[in-house]
Amino acid sequence: MILSLPSFIVPGTYLQNVVRISGFPEVQGIELLFFTFDRESRALFIEEREEIRQYRSRFGFSIHMPDYLGPGHEELVTLSRDFVSWYIFHPPVTLEPGFVHMIETWRKQYGNVFVAENSMEGDFQGLVKAMPDLPVCCDTGHLLLQGKSPVESFHKFGNNLKRIHLHGICQGRDHSVIEKGTDWFEEAVPFLKTFGGVLHIEVFEQRKARAVVQLLRDYDILDPLRE
Repeated sequence: MILSLPSFIVPGTYLQNVVRISGFPEVQGIELLFFTFDRESRALFIEEREEIRQYRSRFGFSIHMPDYLGPGHEELVTLSRDFVSWYIFHPPVTLEPGFVHMIETWRKQYGNVFVAENSMEGDFQGLVKAMPDLPVCCDTGHLLLQGKSPVESFHKFGNNLKRIHLHGICQGRDHSVIEKGTDWFEEAVPFLKTFGGVLHIEVFEQRKARAVVQLLRDYDILDPLRE
């Protein structure tokens, strides 16, 4: 299992967060967040890209693609493919043949590195039905808000499950710390102990990240060899 954090646990740029996360000895992965890819984020990434690449022996990098994915976002792949392993994306609300064709075309060109995440509104089921071999990411917060069991979803996707976005919900909002003794998490612990993919802690504060790392330690989910 690879433990991952997002590129926003402290206010700052991509590189500043990479440097900060390097102080987490348990963490081997970073998900660079591009919920949008506008002129500002593009310029910042191009400016910092080479320095971020210098950490590729320390971290396995992935990119969270923009929420409304389109052909123009292929540039983000070409700018990063030499050091990024996975590209996570949300399915559109309405799944059109053109979107499926775009993902298939990218897969043929860049490899089977595009991972569909179960979003709150996107047609996730339609997409995985259209591409049965597509790698998937199960987001626990989205599942919980939809009244679904995370562990049932983990088992459902079998070998296609490459990533888990791990976070809890509090007062109807996700990206929260998971409290010790939470029923759904305790049910998921046996699966997480054997999971061989990327376990991504999707919280956006350093304090929260440390709390979830400690939770994983408390349940003996972290491999002692990675401490």
